[in-house]
Amino acid sequence: KDDNDRLPEWLAYHWLTLPLKYLLVAIDPTGTTSPHHILDKWGGNGNSSNTDIGMGMGIEIELWDDVDYDHWMNEELDEKHKHRDRQKLFLADCERHHKKKGRSWLAIIDPDEFITYNLINRDDPKIGDFVDEDVPEQFVE
Repeated sequence: KDDNDRLPEWLAYHWLTLPLKYLLVAIDPTGTTSPHHILDKWGGNGNSSNTDIGMGMGIEIELWDDVDYDHWMNEELDEKHKHRDRQKLFLADCERHHKKKGRSWLAIIDPDEFITYNLINRDDPKIGDFVDEDVPEQFVE
């Protein structure tokens, strides 16, 4: 919640590392800050179902509010369970959305999490014959 200050570094890192091409962001209705001004720089105007490309970065960014994935707040739940209920619905719709668009893989990452790659050492006995010509050189020590 309110991790928008982490977004510039997160976006730059994953754009270079993965490369990041599609981003779906759930807007927290209880948040006190907005990611719009940061995301505008990377993917256009930050509107829902936005597909503009900003700064030539090639990232398609979509912002979803609760109504975009049919979430309604169950007032009988405590704060923790309200969050879990909302997150469960968002993740399920996010997965369906990307599958419908024909994307073959999906990473679900919070703004305080970063994907890293493990380098493969050809001499590691645990790896054995795994290392072959299909492994990109940058991942082999």
